[in-house]
Amino acid sequence: MSLAEKIFDKLGIKSFDDLSDEERKTYFDWQTAFSGKETKLEVVEKYIETEIEKLENELESYEIERDRKRRLYVKARITNYKTILSLITSNQKKCEQLTTHLKKKFDI
Repeated sequence: MSLAEKIFDKLGIKSFDDLSDEERKTYFDWQTAFSGKETKLEVVEKYIETEIEKLENELESYEIERDRKRRLYVKARITNYKTILSLITSNQKKCEQLTTHLKKKFDI
């Protein structure tokens, strides 16, 4: 039984048709948040972490010490990857927080 179904059961809602337009919108927002995209995001997150690690190792290498432009380029890529990673993880945290809040609120 999904979290939404458990909440419906707690609230005595028998059918999706019992919801108001605003409640339906909220329901669809929740479904989007819980839609199982974590697996795909986990793959992207792992890739980005690997790329950051590679670039940080490159940044420490002797050859790059001599090339100022290359060093700036690598630092910029690291910053970009870290920004993307923070966007991904903040979205996951929101989903986790919403799940925790709903479970607590409806004693599930």
